[in-house]
Amino acid sequence: MKQNWKRCLPLLSTLLPVALGAAMPWLTSAFQDARMGNSQESLELNMVSLTLLQDNRLEQTLRIASSGPVTIPWEGGTALTEDEALQAAEEAWDMMYSFNMVSKWERSMLSKGERTAEPRLMVAGDGSSALVWDCRWADEDWNWSAAMAVDDVSGKAVQIDVGSPVEMNNMVISSAGTDGKHVVYRENYYVQVDMWVQFLEYYYNANLMTVTELGDISEGEMQFLLSLKFLYNEENVQTLSLPLELYYDRTRMRFNF
Repeated sequence: MKQNWKRCLPLLSTLLPVALGAAMPWLTSAFQDARMGNSQESLELNMVSLTLLQDNRLEQTLRIASSGPVTIPWEGGTALTEDEALQAAEEAWDMMYSFNMVSKWERSMLSKGERTAEPRLMVAGDGSSALVWDCRWADEDWNWSAAMAVDDVSGKAVQIDVGSPVEMNNMVISSAGTDGKHVVYRENYYVQVDMWVQFLEYYYNANLMTVTELGDISEGEMQFLLSLKFLYNEENVQTLSLPLELYYDRTRMRFNF
């Protein structure tokens, strides 16, 4: 019997590679199908996570936007179309204009300048994410630009970058020296902050808690932290702090960057 096995070994050693070679295409195909199945499952889970994220409230998107997120292009589905995102941005500009936060010249530039809107996924350091529309306006002849990030779910602006309605050359500077200048600058900053507070409370239907100055006053810029309270019901109160940067040397206003 042992001799029969010994005689069969050369034949088996020859047939085994042949059998494996014949089966290899099937094994490869099965392996690829398994990988595709896992990838599909991962994709479906990611889409579910994004859907759940889009059900979150506006303050979650504001929080992510203020965290210095990584922003990447988005090619999936969106709640808003490009035209709807731009329309939502236009409504925000109109409201800011009614609060005297955007000058008449700036508003006219926003109406006639070249404009674009592209979906972006904001990803915070903790892994949370939000889908927004990156809306931009530009006019190369005037070397002018503005930007606004619009939440894809609510249609609300969550980041704003635009020119300030207060011009440096229109400011009355005290003759009392540097200290006097700082007094005038500080008063103008406070006027701007007050306009922002009124606008944000109305626009987001939120209540201001505190305003905190970040750093020392300077002639060129000032940074604030605005603490807002979102009240949905007595048991669901959300509070977050959002940054506001005012640049008088560049006549710019940047919110929640």
